[in-house]
Amino acid sequence: MILSEMVRKMGDEQILVNDTSNYDSGGGVHDWQDRTSKQMTLDKEYLVYITATGAAITDGFGAWRVLLGTQPILASGGHRYSDGAITKSCFLRLAAGTYTFYIQSARWYTGGAGYQQISKIYIATINFADETYSEYDTDWQTVGNGLTVQLCNFNVTIPGTRNLPIGSIKNYVIQLIAHPVTDAHRLNALHNPGESLAGSYIYFKLYIDGVQVSWDDRDGDTSTDWSNLDYGEGAYGKYTKGDCGVNKTVAVRVDAYNHHGSDVSSRVVLKIVVTPWLMPKNEYQPITLSFPQLSTLYIVLEPAEANPTKTIKIGRTRFVSFGDSTDYYSSSSGTNILSLSYTFESVSVADSWLMIGGFGGCVSIIAVDMR
Repeated sequence: MILSEMVRKMGDEQILVNDTSNYDSGGGVHDWQDRTSKQMTLDKEYLVYITATGAAITDGFGAWRVLLGTQPILASGGHRYSDGAITKSCFLRLAAGTYTFYIQSARWYTGGAGYQQISKIYIATINFADETYSEYDTDWQTVGNGLTVQLCNFNVTIPGTRNLPIGSIKNYVIQLIAHPVTDAHRLNALHNPGESLAGSYIYFKLYIDGVQVSWDDRDGDTSTDWSNLDYGEGAYGKYTKGDCGVNKTVAVRVDAYNHHGSDVSSRVVLKIVVTPWLMPKNEYQPITLSFPQLSTLYIVLEPAEANPTKTIKIGRTRFVSFGDSTDYYSSSSGTNILSLSYTFESVSVADSWLMIGGFGGCVSIIAVDMR
């Protein structure tokens, strides 16, 4: 008897916007200006994915961002001509209704005949099983010179387990997108543990369960050119955590440290998706396996927001490890759609781990042929 579940809800996926046009600014400096807008109507609640690409063309410094109405959704951080194209993305959950996204550019240094360009605007819907979502838009807070201010400190609730065809959920994944901004100051930098605080910036630090962690992806809005500091404020940070056990809370805190030299006002906008099926930076164990011996396990991984090299492993780390080839009885690795099937004959189901990895991919199908 085969039991199967598609945890990636393919029936809910639709492409709303796939715009490959180039939207160019003029050659002069400017604060945030609309380059284009996209309106869409949702018939029910979805997880909405949005991404865009922007660049400073020919010369100069600038940035791009996306607003939903008046709320900032994501920002590219600052980039110069030599950085090339900057692509950023985020997920957010939206209820049924009509929404308008505004895609904007800013430019704070011309460097000659250059201009800002935004392209590859892509918006789509997707849903996963066992998915929760939360967002936080903190109040503006004064951050005095040389001081650290806690912008937010809250708990993300991790759901309980659920019985699946192949066992039960063991770990959820947190994906957090941060949009830090300082009012009228383009000075936002995202700080990792152990880094120096050398620049005259506002450093944003992320703490998980009281410990500062490193951003998986980040771009500040600082640059070597200090003109027009009130233009183009907004940075980008992305963090994933793949070992969030069931029925617990994860404490999330963001601090702003002022190394600028004068008092400022700062805030951060956070969007957090929790699901076992969007894959994090690290390999993780989403499921505790539980089914009869002699059964065959089936796992399918797919590209999601990226098409990384993905891995599936069955076994577990030994008390002395000599690497994956001696820790795991079966494994598979590759891009595109990746499948693995394994029949548990002599290997114990209860004592085995299912480990998966591939930042940007997702789990799509889990199944077992029970014997």
